[in-house]
Amino acid sequence: MRSAIRFFLLAVMGATTLCGQTTLQVPSTSYPTIQSALNAAVGGDTIQVAAGTYLENLVWPAKVLHLKGAGIGLSTIDGNQNGSCLKFAYAVGPAAIVEGFTLTNGSGELAYIGATLYRQGGAIHLRYLQLGGPSAVLSPTFRNCEITGNTAVDGGGVYMRAAGATFENCLFNNNVATANGANAGVRASAILCQAQQWHSLILKNCEFTSHGGYRTIHVESYPQFTIEDCLFAQNTSNYILSQNTGNFLLSRSVFTGNSCLWGLVHMSQGSGLSYRIESCIFADNTTNAELLRLSPFPLGSTVEFVNNTVVRNTVDSATRVVWIWGPALFTDCIIRGNLDQNGALMTNPFFLANGLGGITFQNSNIRGQAGTGPGVVDVNPLFVDPLSGDYRLQPGSPAIDSGTLSPTFTQPLLDVRGLPRVRGVAADMGAIESQSLAHHPASAGTVGISAGGPFDILTMNGSAGDLFRRVEVSIGTASSLEMGQPPYLAAPLPFSIFGILGEAGFDSVINVPLGIGDMMFAPCPMIPFVSPSFFTLASTFGPLGLCAPLFSATPTPWTSGLGPAIPFPLLITIQGVIEESPGVYVPTNALIFEVK
Repeated sequence: MRSAIRFFLLAVMGATTLCGQTTLQVPSTSYPTIQSALNAAVGGDTIQVAAGTYLENLVWPAKVLHLKGAGIGLSTIDGNQNGSCLKFAYAVGPAAIVEGFTLTNGSGELAYIGATLYRQGGAIHLRYLQLGGPSAVLSPTFRNCEITGNTAVDGGGVYMRAAGATFENCLFNNNVATANGANAGVRASAILCQAQQWHSLILKNCEFTSHGGYRTIHVESYPQFTIEDCLFAQNTSNYILSQNTGNFLLSRSVFTGNSCLWGLVHMSQGSGLSYRIESCIFADNTTNAELLRLSPFPLGSTVEFVNNTVVRNTVDSATRVVWIWGPALFTDCIIRGNLDQNGALMTNPFFLANGLGGITFQNSNIRGQAGTGPGVVDVNPLFVDPLSGDYRLQPGSPAIDSGTLSPTFTQPLLDVRGLPRVRGVAADMGAIESQSLAHHPASAGTVGISAGGPFDILTMNGSAGDLFRRVEVSIGTASSLEMGQPPYLAAPLPFSIFGILGEAGFDSVINVPLGIGDMMFAPCPMIPFVSPSFFTLASTFGPLGLCAPLFSATPTPWTSGLGPAIPFPLLITIQGVIEESPGVYVPTNALIFEVK
């Protein structure tokens, strides 16, 4: 009876919801075009647009609607060079959503710049034309959209005036600002924002590629401009990113392969505003001026440049990598290996327009700045492979655990990959926090620590792994597990080898009793059958209760021989314990074995 009542209530609730929120299908007999559905819909409705190309110049009504396409490259709104693909002029907030479209071939809306008529907002035009304050904000949300191949004098992709917006998981590619001449508008090819004090622009997980012209993105007068988890690559604008006034947060983003005439990022602010760049990578870019121009005014403004990696860029030798008019804080950063336009290593990356006064350096690895602040060094950070763009830190890097750990400092919670910060005793320098098993001391074990060790004696296929203690084989490949003889001892040693499904990390480290010490995960006998994730691979310590070994073993040296080929992807972490001397047990090195 209770189930029947519950079913009836759910049915009634569902019917009620459908009464207030209808889904309109496009194309259909009732709604052959997207615009016809927009006109007919009521607030709260969803308009579902099938795959296809729609030659329309849409005008969004004064309604909160969800316009949903079939996905990028499937549902296409083609502006047909007849105006913007989509125009907003009414105060609809973030609940107005556009999702799953490609917007292309738009040419913008006609508007005056001074006394001259220009087109603005090739794909998307947002301009609230009525008087209103914070309660009447135009700020829709765009998700999973592609804005590509649009043109306008200003805002080749998007133009915003007296409006805000949020873009999530969107691709901006090859949009063009067509203006020429000093008085032909601001000329931003991807996004141009000219707003009022209560608007915000938020970009999350977006990509900006192949934009030229004067600027890629330009923002004016926004109270909050936020960029998170975005990629800027292969753009050739004079400026990639510029802003005049407004609070600014640039987080977890990558700028690479851009070529600029005047600079990559150019920021200037008014008094009392906040400006922060954190956990970003600026690598392999070229500019004829400074890479980063940070120009706060000293009347209460703050600039924080935190946990960023700035490497292998080519910049003008006079303006250098960073041109700054303080005050500013540079902390937990790596700024090294940048070149001038003659290909020579730049020994001092900073041009301090106001001298050293007001600039604070701490806990960073910066070329030419060693000793200018606490923890500031000038040493090789030991990237994994900078020539190939791999700026992860090798185990043993001096940048690991050398950043800030202070309750008074706001540390970024995530690194550029979105992984947690402060995995060891302190934050690492640079944009990438060391996360892998190899970065934790427990992964090295303590075999032979008193005889020049620790020594790697646990191997898969004869290997203790790469820099990150990883051994990879292809699906269907037979593999062997080995426990070697410690080089400082002759007598065979008893041992056990344990495994856990998945990749052990900093959170799984445990202090094992009996004097064994830290291991990367709990050995199976400590958690018998609590989880099938824990198991014993081989052991010579005798029966281990419910954790029966998968392989029979003899004391060291030992090998399982080639085992059966694994026909599916698999990832396990392996670590052992040996009896180094009677009654003294020590952990071996750990490794990750991946079948892929």
